[in-house]
Amino acid sequence: MKFDRVFWSETFKIDSVKFFDGEVLFISDVLNGENPQLRLRWVRYPKMDKIQVCFAVNGKFHMEQINYNIKKPHEWKERLWIYVPPEILPCIIAFLEKNPNAVASWV
Repeated sequence: MKFDRVFWSETFKIDSVKFFDGEVLFISDVLNGENPQLRLRWVRYPKMDKIQVCFAVNGKFHMEQINYNIKKPHEWKERLWIYVPPEILPCIIAFLEKNPNAVASWV
């Protein structure tokens, strides 16, 4: 079993997120009255001595069957889209500039 430890975590309001699973498009969009949020967290796997940043999205979603494909879904190069308002970019950059290696309690 993989053990991980979340150390720093921050949540940001975003404009929308879309995820296509090959059949259904999952969408969370503020214009649709939903509340998409991007959660960033630093995670450490002690057994592997590995640190990662995790980008997670939560909020209300709705599903759409898409019938307007130009390409077949298996030919798509992208499956996930996250739309971030420019005014929160400085906050995201500040979060990413934190140095998880400097945290003494992780050692």
